[in-house]
Amino acid sequence: MPSQPDASRGIANPELHAAMQAVAADPTPERHITLYESLWTSTLILPTPESRPVGDEDLEQFLAEDEALTFVTFEDDAEGIVMIAFTDEDAALAWEPEGLPYIGLRGLDLLLIAAENEVAEIVLNPGSASAYRLSQEDILALAQRKTPSQSAEHSHAGAEGEMVLISPPEEMPPEAWREAFTLILSNYPSIASAYLFQLHIAPQGPRHVIGLALATGMAADAQDRVLTALLSELEEQLPQELVLEVVLLDDPNFLQTVRDTVSALYTCEA
Repeated sequence: MPSQPDASRGIANPELHAAMQAVAADPTPERHITLYESLWTSTLILPTPESRPVGDEDLEQFLAEDEALTFVTFEDDAEGIVMIAFTDEDAALAWEPEGLPYIGLRGLDLLLIAAENEVAEIVLNPGSASAYRLSQEDILALAQRKTPSQSAEHSHAGAEGEMVLISPPEEMPPEAWREAFTLILSNYPSIASAYLFQLHIAPQGPRHVIGLALATGMAADAQDRVLTALLSELEEQLPQELVLEVVLLDDPNFLQTVRDTVSALYTCEA
């Protein structure tokens, strides 16, 4: 049975968490540096496939016995390894409410392990509004206690001169709406997954969006036909007062950012 993070262990990193929130609000170089400095010394929560020691002393004894460390990882669109880590128990439980086996690992040690194993990306606090993504270039620099030469706007995407912030919706729609939406999508096998998130494009303000990931290899005209039919059906069957904006997640980076930020509202059953 999965284990929940134990609050008595006291794994919390208020400085790192505050630094991530500050960067999400205004990603200045100074705020990135503060985040990096806090990351090196913080103790992070790392999900594992099975129960592992959490405390520093337990972990040292565990490693002294030549036990191998394994972590929960994912693959990006280029089949690179993606690791996830959390700043505190609340962040971990927000991502996986059922709880999960985990260990505590110093940020610098995580970076060293990731660099040694050529990890493509580390995502801090996936599913949160201040989720932060470290690229492979960032990881290699930080593992050497160096500041990355350029700080990308992690968790942000968009055209030049335009800032786009993706965050979880402030309020989830009613269960009846989600059931109706899922039923409609199930009639479209070419829709691989759907995500509900809040999209803030400055200076337009936030709006709630449904993002659709379609099956790979679809031609543009086939995509257009699917979207046209789906939008027509949504307009007919969903409540009239519901304002729905649908976007196609056809950019791999945009899709990955959405996946890192929110859980799928719908996934096609193969």
